[in-house]
Amino acid sequence: MKKHASKTLLLCTGVLIIATGIFGCKNEKKETVYEPKPEPQQKLVPQPFPTTYGFPVAEATLISYTQDYNNPKNTEGIYTHAWQIWAGLTQKTDIKMANGHEVRVFESWRTPQQIKTRSKKDLAGSNTISYLILL
Repeated sequence: MKKHASKTLLLCTGVLIIATGIFGCKNEKKETVYEPKPEPQQKLVPQPFPTTYGFPVAEATLISYTQDYNNPKNTEGIYTHAWQIWAGLTQKTDIKMANGHEVRVFESWRTPQQIKTRSKKDLAGSNTISYLILL
């Protein structure tokens, strides 16, 4: 019985040493963190939502779409309205960034973060905003 206990102890110790060697080795390679160079900021004037693509739609029309979802015309109206909004938001403006990027309507608007951290100049009524467009 003593021999069996000592063999078990020896086996457990060997397994523990091997496991420590395998899982204890750390990969010492340092991760390379990509830090993009800051681009110069460019001033943008928020562009209005285009009046193309059937926009704006009367409020009464939109409400009527929600009154009966079993009517295929209402469902079609909801989908059409959603695609018209998408088309308007993604329409290109006349603004070109220094890197050649053509600004879309939604890209000229303030983000929620920019709204929260507006400068005093913006609060004074300036419509011009400075920010980066991340591509």
